[in-house]
Amino acid sequence: MIISYDEKPGIQAIGNVYPDLMPVEGHYSTIARDYEYKRHGTLSLLAGIDLISGRIHYKIFEKHQSNSVPKSSDERRIKNHYILKMDTIL
Repeated sequence: MIISYDEKPGIQAIGNVYPDLMPVEGHYSTIARDYEYKRHGTLSLLAGIDLISGRIHYKIFEKHQSNSVPKSSDERRIKNHYILKMDTIL
């Protein structure tokens, strides 16, 4: 199993204050949504895809912790946005 994963900490969890207004034939062709919203805090998302099967795995955390990444010797992880630091030899 080869999993490519990425994490997105600090996602704003927001909700609508007022219900959406549905389209009205002849007047409004799209759904209208008010600009006001209610904050429900932040969440962290850890998501990955199995590069062999295409299966998507995800987990949502209410708090961001560095130990939230699962550890297993049976998986090779390729972290997105990984910066490889190399010494340049001239």
